[in-house]
Amino acid sequence: MQLFAIIGRPESNASDRRSVVESFLNRQLNQELVDVFLHVFDEYYRKVVEEDEKVAKKQRLLARRSVRVLKICTAINEELAQPQKIIVLFQLLEFIKSETQEVTGQEMEFVTTVADTFNIPGKDYQLIRSFVLSDTDLDDTPEFLIVDNNKDKSPGKNIKHIYRENLVGQIRLIHIQSTNLYFLKYVGQAELYMNGQLLEPFKSYPLNTGSSLRYQQIAPVYYSDVVSLFVGDMVKSKIVFEANHITYRFKNGAFKAERNTPNPELSMNVSPCRSNARFTLGLLKNSSKLSFTGSVISEFNRLVSLRFTTITSLIVLVSSITMISGLVYCFKFYQCKLTLLKKIVDH
Repeated sequence: MQLFAIIGRPESNASDRRSVVESFLNRQLNQELVDVFLHVFDEYYRKVVEEDEKVAKKQRLLARRSVRVLKICTAINEELAQPQKIIVLFQLLEFIKSETQEVTGQEMEFVTTVADTFNIPGKDYQLIRSFVLSDTDLDDTPEFLIVDNNKDKSPGKNIKHIYRENLVGQIRLIHIQSTNLYFLKYVGQAELYMNGQLLEPFKSYPLNTGSSLRYQQIAPVYYSDVVSLFVGDMVKSKIVFEANHITYRFKNGAFKAERNTPNPELSMNVSPCRSNARFTLGLLKNSSKLSFTGSVISEFNRLVSLRFTTITSLIVLVSSITMISGLVYCFKFYQCKLTLLKKIVDH
């Protein structure tokens, strides 16, 4: 709350700035705590305004506030995880943008100090600043995605695109690679909902896992639709599983093998003493499926058929031995019985 109060301009509209802080708190806390921390913000902001009115030398005041911002950010660093720091940075940029006036150099200097203290990569900071402060054209980078009603026209060479018929305006999204977070901003005048919550136009919101964007006249935009476009670009090469010098010998000591013609996806060269197998699993670009040929199955069937006759013969042999053993046992049993009867008759 101190950070919001210091960065805010004393001459600005306090109610406008307060609404940004309230929006931030509503995403983190229940209503009772929101009211408590809003009161804390009001007190800090009042002190900043009074301090600005009393001090005549503005440069000295700016230097003092810069030191305070640095101390606050250092304390925040120990309490918040990196994804939470990214969210705070988004809210600070929304905070200084919340007026019709242009962002001042003093405000940007404070926010830049915060980003540096939070250890946010320079590239991510530039992308976040461009995404939040600009409501016109975006930079042509692959970290941006635009959803609009232009079926054939892409917004840029590198910007990702999703087509939704009858969508009024644009839904803009950004991917922060360092923390794997997604944020969105609706640039338009229609009523767009995220998980049942009405989104305020030209404001940035985090896109959480499982979220969906809905508008009465368009098909929903799901979290998975967005993620699949960004994850697809991260797959740079295939996954290869390779097994060499594989051998197998049956219990009877027999070993028989045939040569197989190599396949681009699966090559298996079998010799009487050794077999080599190479399996290449291709990871499809926009899917979790793996491309795999049916040669493995055909090769397995071929090897099984080679041993089918041998296995059948073994089964017949075992059955015959079992039958003979049974006959021998019966013969001995009746022989003993006859001997006993003979002794009884003799007596």
